[in-house]
Amino acid sequence: MHTEVKSQGSDPHLDAIKISVFLRAARTAVGLTQVELALQLGISQSAIARCERGAGTIPANVLLRAIRIFSGYGVDISSILERSPSMKIDESFFINFASRFDEDPLPSKVVTGSDEAPTDESG
Repeated sequence: MHTEVKSQGSDPHLDAIKISVFLRAARTAVGLTQVELALQLGISQSAIARCERGAGTIPANVLLRAIRIFSGYGVDISSILERSPSMKIDESFFINFASRFDEDPLPSKVVTGSDEAPTDESG
């Protein structure tokens, strides 16, 4: 049996919207696809998609796992069901984000083919 996530004395529809917005924002901030997050949470990609659209809910234990996963990336969404939730980003997030560029630096010169000028070979 799954327990639906809702905060005490709040509007369940508003809670679903908060969860939808925060899950998508946190997921995209850390660079995870819906499939990658679903695998880490042990649920289907379609469940993530429905939740992010506000068309479905996820069990409380899955939401708690998501909070822990994002925390590991330096993104804190633990206030997700508070009246005025916030997403806190730890310095470790920025360090991890910067390391993405260190591992795959942009090329200093874009090569589009031959450096020679095109020639007219018709004549």
